[in-house]
Order: sequence, then structure tokens, then C-alpha cells
Amino acid sequence: GEFTLRQADLLADRVAREAPPMSLEQLAVVADFPSPPPPEWRYGYGKVDEQTKRVVEFTDLPHWTGSEWQGSDKRPDPTIGWVILNANGGHPGGSFAAIRRWTAISDCRVRITGTLQHGSANGDGVRGRVVSSKLGLLGQWESHNNSTETKTEEVSVSAGETIDFVTDCIANENADSFSWKTNLLLNDGVGGKRKRDNVAEFHGPFQPESFDTLPSRLHYAWQLVYSRPPSRDELTMAIDHVAAQLRQLRSNPSGIAVGSSITKQVLVNFCHALMNSNEFVYVD
Repeated sequence: GEFTLRQADLLADRVAREAPPMSLEQLAVVADFPSPPPPEWRYGYGKVDEQTKRVVEFTDLPHWTGSEWQGSDKRPDPTIGWVILNANGGHPGGSFAAIRRWTAISDCRVRITGTLQHGSANGDGVRGRVVSSKLGLLGQWESHNNSTETKTEEVSVSAGETIDFVTDCIANENADSFSWKTNLLLNDGVGGKRKRDNVAEFHGPFQPESFDTLPSRLHYAWQLVYSRPPSRDELTMAIDHVAAQLRQLRSNPSGIAVGSSITKQVLVNFCHALMNSNEFVYVD
């Protein structure tokens, strides 16, 4: 019920604030959690090999302004020029394309929709290409002072494969600011469907979540709910259960509530399970 879900969320917040460190004896039963997930989106520059139709020399943009990625604190950067990426689009350089890279975290099928827009009558416009690390070129479009729909056919991707959204100049970089909103529609083939939105999910420097505090939080949640510490076997069971959830949510993040994180979500789920157990429900 909604009431119990709300209480589980509040309990998870309290546990995150108050959980004390575990003793060495308690930590001895802690299994290794999966490593924190890498970012799905990266922001860089590079080129497309015109023979193989694959991205080459992809390099992450090193400088974050607070709202944009670029080559350095100078604009244009003395090495890569005007390459800029922001939430809505950006600007390519004369010698380097602006590349927004998405990495698949699980096997699925992907279909891409979007709109590439160049909003100036000056210059000669921009070219947008969608390039798969496995299949090569999936689509190519040009835009000059107009909007162009960018759709691809559905393709299969495996975990770790990349799809690059490459924007470069046609002949020169004059007035080449662009916007390119894209949606990736993902289907895992067993009824699980989700969407990736390059604008809504745009981010600055990525700080991976740490799972190091989860064992102590599970131990403390157990203590609060049942008014007793977990036994060695119970703690091992709890940790194995949460580790399995972490792996599941990494492969299918649709189970993470809006505004939450993977570590917060598994803790809320664990608190919810504790509060629905017989030991808690039928307290004398």
C-alpha cells in the first residue's frame, strides 16, 4: 500500500542519516557488491572514418563550465576549436565533430527518434549522423536554417556497445550552433520497455555511486524494524538479496523511482520488505 511504501522511503532516509559503521566481525560476512554502474552518456569529440563509417579518435571533452562541455576554459579552444556540447545541442569544431555517446548497459533493441535543428541563415548548416560501434552508420541528415526529423530503424545492441550522435560541419564551422533532441526507445524483448532522453539526462562530471555504506545500512535497518540485530545468516541473506537487486537495476533502471538513485532504491525496497514481513506485521 501507499502508506507502507511512504514509510519505507522515510525509514530509508533515516537509515542513510544514522547508520553507524559495522564492526570488523560484522564486515567479515559482507560479500562483494557489483561495481557501481558507469555513465550511460559521455560527451566528447572525434571523427568518423569515411571508409568504415565508424567513429575514431573519440575523446571525452575535458572542461565543464557548469552548463556545457568544451575543450578548455577558452572559447574557441586552441586545439579542438569550437566543439561544445550542452543539454540541447552544441557546436562542432572545424576539424572535430561534437559527439554525444550512449553506451548500452544491457542487451536490448533500440529505435531512435529525434529532431536536428540549425537555426541560422548564415553558414552552410550542420550534418548529424547516428553511428553504431557494431553496425556503423544508422542514419545521416543535414540541417541548414531548418528542422530535420532524425529516425532510425530498430536495431539490436549488446551490453557495452555504443551509439554515437555525431554532429559536424558541412564545409566550414561558421554559425554552426545546433540543437538535437533524441529519444532512444529500448525494448528488452520480454515486455520491458524504457526510454532514454538525451536532453533530460544531460549531466556534468559523473560521480559513480558508492555501495560501500550499504552493508551497514542494511544492518541498521534490520535493527530498527525488528528491535534486534540480524544473525550472521540473516545479514548474509540480506546482502545477497540486495546485491541481486543492484545487478537487476543496473540492467533495467526502470525500477528506479524518478529522482532517486540505485543505492536509495535498493534500500527503500529492503525496508519495504522488512516492514511487510511476518515478524514485523504480527508484533505482539
